[in-house]
Amino acid sequence: MSNVIVDPIPPFIWPEPRIITGQASYAHPVPFYSLFECAESFFGIIYDLDHAGINLLGNILREKENLKCTLIVVLYPACATNEKDLNQLLLLESVFIDRLDIHILPQNISRGGFSSVLCFFSSADKVVFLNSPAPNFGLTNTTHVQASFVFESDQKLLSVWKNWFDFHYANSVPLSKKTINIPHLVPAKGSPEAAEMWSKYVEDCWKTQIDSMDSDLKNDHTIVDEKTGEVTAVDSDGKITSPTEKIGIPCFDPLADQISRLFEKGLLVSFDKTTRIKPFDAPIKAEWFGVESLRKEGSISREVKYRISVLDGNTLRALNNKKQAGSRLLEKLSYSIGEGMHWVPIKAIPLLQREMERITDEGHSQIFKSINGDVKNFIQTQVKRIIDDANRMYQEFHPYDSLSEDIIQKILEDLEDRLEGALKGKFLPDLQYLKIGFQIRNIAESNSSWSQPLLLLKKIAEFPRKSLTDSYFFQGLRIKHDDLIDAMNVCNDSIITDYKEMDVEERAYAELAQLNEIIKSESDNRTKCENILRLISGDEM
Repeated sequence: MSNVIVDPIPPFIWPEPRIITGQASYAHPVPFYSLFECAESFFGIIYDLDHAGINLLGNILREKENLKCTLIVVLYPACATNEKDLNQLLLLESVFIDRLDIHILPQNISRGGFSSVLCFFSSADKVVFLNSPAPNFGLTNTTHVQASFVFESDQKLLSVWKNWFDFHYANSVPLSKKTINIPHLVPAKGSPEAAEMWSKYVEDCWKTQIDSMDSDLKNDHTIVDEKTGEVTAVDSDGKITSPTEKIGIPCFDPLADQISRLFEKGLLVSFDKTTRIKPFDAPIKAEWFGVESLRKEGSISREVKYRISVLDGNTLRALNNKKQAGSRLLEKLSYSIGEGMHWVPIKAIPLLQREMERITDEGHSQIFKSINGDVKNFIQTQVKRIIDDANRMYQEFHPYDSLSEDIIQKILEDLEDRLEGALKGKFLPDLQYLKIGFQIRNIAESNSSWSQPLLLLKKIAEFPRKSLTDSYFFQGLRIKHDDLIDAMNVCNDSIITDYKEMDVEERAYAELAQLNEIIKSESDNRTKCENILRLISGDEM
């Protein structure tokens, strides 16, 4: 027997190979036991729950005094859950009356295709999911080829899971003295009598819910929002009920969810300054000319700097212009979300990289042409000019004297190194990518939390409209206009659909004015975001 004890932390898959081969064993009855200890609530759907699983649930609730749980238990003909188990579960629910809520979901199908899904939530916004084909909290033996996934997730998945769960909770049956009367069936070929017994049990369960006078057990109907998919359960008194909100799962802002998904479509992009080539003109130490680089006298300071270029002025300006093209490219192919922060749609990244490669190729070609393809020979042709220029500068402070050969050699070596590096390197630094997101728990959160989404949406709305109204918009780019517009379209902008229409330019001017009014309005930032999205989608304001 192995002495290796495994107590995994997410993300993990169980059973892992060491368990399958007998090289290790889990520290707890179920591999994900530690999730119960960290969570403040958990909810989900489970099947084939028997006395072992119910005992585990009871022990967990006794150990963790503040833990809340809401479960939907799936029942089907000849399932492992029997009347005794349901009675034990009902008793457990009465013991932990404010912390345990059980619904049952009887199905008129035989076993097959069921899965267990549990979501563990803490107030620190930590969300962990268990998705498993294993029944009964994983206590029932299953084949090792059935992989169970445990992983940390984000608010987006929690939001859609909350909707799914609320819907099925509202369309399931509360556990009660009547609904625990499950027929005792055994897995077999089946008979008409057994099928009839099960059908009657399912019918009685739903009849119990409909006839119940207890409003806590009664959900008259559910409303599913056509646009957002949000589920709202309404009881007989018209009150909105949510099983997940009762255990502390927040109701998420659908607009925040929309913005969060928008951020997934792009990356924060910046230049890696460590990969940029050196300047073409080289700095020269002031001390080489016999001058202090920095001198202070009381409140006055003097700084002396020297630079030298082996290239002529026009070529140097043209090459420096190529080097500085990166910031201009980012302005054209990104949305600014703050000072120095450029968010680039994932679809636009290949276009950005292609433009950067073009600029580097053009720069290499220009240098190669300027030096006739040979750095060393070119430097040699410039030696006399460099020495004469350097000595004239030196003689400003030291008349009739000249720089030493050693210093001249250092200057020439530096200039040669810079040209060689420019020919081998990239004119623009490498790009760095960072995934960023947007997370907000509810509508009441701070107005400042919406500042970055507002800036992003403003830029997204401006892009196609300015492309229609600014004749210089595409200047400096060698990209097909349609390709760029398509790559930057992350919100399915309605004006892009009508891009070829006769009056689209007039519409663009009008909508830019509308956008300006939205930004200048007294509304809070969230409302402004909402209004910009309406403008983009073409909805009436």
